[in-house]
Amino acid sequence: MTNERYLAMLKQGVEVWNKWLQENPTVKPNLSRADLSGQSLRRANLSGADLRRANLSGADLRRADLREVNLTEANLTEADLSGADFSGAKLRWADLSGAKLSGANLSGQNLRRADLSGQILRRADLREADLSGQNLRRANLSGANLSGANLSGTDLSWTDLSGTDLSWTDLSRANLSGVDLSGANLNGANLSGKNLRSADLIRADLSGANLSGADLTRADLSGANLSGANLSGADLGKADLTRIQALGTNFTAAIFTGACIEDWNINSTTNLTNVICNYIYLYQNQTQRLPSSGNFKSGEFSKLVYKS
Repeated sequence: MTNERYLAMLKQGVEVWNKWLQENPTVKPNLSRADLSGQSLRRANLSGADLRRANLSGADLRRADLREVNLTEANLTEADLSGADFSGAKLRWADLSGAKLSGANLSGQNLRRADLSGQILRRADLREADLSGQNLRRANLSGANLSGANLSGTDLSWTDLSGTDLSWTDLSRANLSGVDLSGANLNGANLSGKNLRSADLIRADLSGANLSGADLTRADLSGANLSGANLSGADLGKADLTRIQALGTNFTAAIFTGACIEDWNINSTTNLTNVICNYIYLYQNQTQRLPSSGNFKSGEFSKLVYKS
């Protein structure tokens, strides 16, 4: 069947198309360069189709079956791809700017060359996806699964990563300025040397994470789990450490000056060797300064917190 005939059949509607494909399961439709802009393709079975350089801008592809589809250089701008299954699909150089990808299955995808600027990726499955070097500035990735993903060199500034699974994710050289990581799972993540100044890390799971040398000044870590994490040399100046779990955490040479440690939980294996701390606050909103005036003497802060 020619490209034109496939296109004509698809435009008869998804129900007709899906039924025909069900009756012809070995067919791999050639829709390369097809103009499907604005088409209603919700729940369409396009698995295995050739959609190279196709125009799918503004198309409704919610819950579409896009497994093994070749979307190289396809135009998917402003398309609604919520819940679509991209398992095994080829997205090299595809333009996904402005697309809605909430709940989409993009696990294992190489998205380095895809344009994902301005997209909505809420609850998307991006496990082990390669997003290195991507521009995800101000994207919405809340609740997405990015466990094991490659985000090295990715621009995540001002991105909503609340409730996102970032466990064992490579975040080296990623830009995390202004990012919302509240409730995120960062277990085992590499955040060494990252700029997390004023970051929202409320109730984040940072257990076992590498935060050595990270800038966490004024960060809100209240309720976060830092047990087993490496924060050696980290700057926690004026950070909110209220109710953090820091069992066995390595704080060697970390800066605590001006931090709030209300109800924080540490134990004998928490390492506070050579920490730098002039003063701390026992309660939130910078109340009950300790010492009330002046600064701690060398080693005085560590002795105080271990005693308590």
